[in-house]
Amino acid sequence: MSKKNNDKKTDKKIQKISASSAQSAMALERTRMANTRTLLAYIRSAVGLFVAGAGLLKFISEIVWVYIAGIIFIIATPVLLVVGIREYFTVRKRIDMHELADWETFHCWDEDEI
Repeated sequence: MSKKNNDKKTDKKIQKISASSAQSAMALERTRMANTRTLLAYIRSAVGLFVAGAGLLKFISEIVWVYIAGIIFIIATPVLLVVGIREYFTVRKRIDMHELADWETFHCWDEDEI
């Protein structure tokens, strides 16, 4: 009877570990996708900034401050891209580090402990 009871406890622990692991894996995947969306938003903003700057230079170049604003927008475009890419890789590194720690927590257990 105790063997059967022990098997039920083992099955419950395995299911609990698997559920936690699945939830953690899904959370990490959502975080990765959010990080990618953020990078794409930076790229979209940089393209918009470049187009706005080029438009100001092309169509409203008679006004000095508008011309200067157009030049500033075009100069700010690569800066925004660099910031976005740097942020993407920084967050990606933190996600990967968390994933390794999470993998050890949920997958490196000894069968005798269950």
